Amino acid sequence: MTELARRLKRGDTQDPEDHRMTRQLMVARGILGQQGAIPVVRHHGTVWPEWVTDDVFLAVAQAANVLQTRRDEYEQKKAAREKAQRDAALLSDPENHINQSWTT
Repeated sequence: MTELARRLKRGDTQDPEDHRMTRQLMVARGILGQQGAIPVVRHHGTVWPEWVTDDVFLAVAQAANVLQTRRDEYEQKKAAREKAQRDAALLSDPENHINQSWTT
């Protein structure tokens, strides 16, 4: 079982030291919640419905990891595109001092 699957099974909702893990836990809990798997927190720990087995935790953790990885890749590409557009706009602006020759 992966660390994400173990934390999910344990009922963790966040990791204050690992933003990515927190986001993956949120995605995984969302997937389970959409399927009606709502945990009950008792004094001895988190209790999930019987059908939510270790295999289910592992599958959901893997899906959350893939979703988060694809989202991160998309966001990085989007940020790079936006930066390239800003840079191109700055370079094409005749009033921009960066575009002016140092020799004049």
